[in-house]
Amino acid sequence: TYENGEQFGGFSDTVYVSFSLNGTTMSDGMNLRLYSINGQNFSMDTTSDTGAPYITVNGELNGLFDVGETITIPTATASDVFSSIPQDKFTVTVVVENNEVETVVKDVNQLELNGVTPSVEYLVKLEVAGTYRIRYVAVDSNGAGANNPVEFILTVTEQVKPVIKLKGNVPKSGTVDKEISIPNYSVEFVEESASNLSYVVAISPSYDMEVVENDKIKPTQSGTYTLRYFAIDLYGNIQMLDYDIVVYK
Repeated sequence: TYENGEQFGGFSDTVYVSFSLNGTTMSDGMNLRLYSINGQNFSMDTTSDTGAPYITVNGELNGLFDVGETITIPTATASDVFSSIPQDKFTVTVVVENNEVETVVKDVNQLELNGVTPSVEYLVKLEVAGTYRIRYVAVDSNGAGANNPVEFILTVTEQVKPVIKLKGNVPKSGTVDKEISIPNYSVEFVEESASNLSYVVAISPSYDMEVVENDKIKPTQSGTYTLRYFAIDLYGNIQMLDYDIVVYK
């Protein structure tokens, strides 16, 4: 677009470019050659549009955010040397990927941000956790630019610890070399994912650590054992529950 906002329709068949140099002395035989403008390469016989439109985003969005935050999708402009950019070919799309499913995001006014104009800002409330992608695409009248998007990636997390629920009471005491039955457990994660992890470990008085299997431990020394129930979700939220078991000879 021009400075006054008028849509640029592309150059005519002939383009004239002039330069002036200040404070520089050029000796005889020196040449000044124009190689490229805005990604468009030039030579003595340039006849085709080889460059994709150049996209300028008026801001930046990257990093880690919490569910519930509101962000502003920044405006953007696009320019091309030889060709015009149809208005419907310069767009921004916002999607969120959650559990390998990609969904188009809506702004606070419930407008689906799928191929909308980047000439205005959009307010978006981050309502679900996942990976958000903000993708700007400009395609000129020759079809160049479809594979040259400008993209920002946001990671939105749910800052809620997993909830561990024991299915019984942990014994207060035990005897060396005798099995102690411990309660099984369940974990409630804010979001189901293969990346969620939970386990139980027994920590001996000498600080040896052993993963508990089959809901039983067999202490080999007297003293205080620590039984630790541990859970971590895909966003790194951690929950631990510790119980002491006094072991006698």
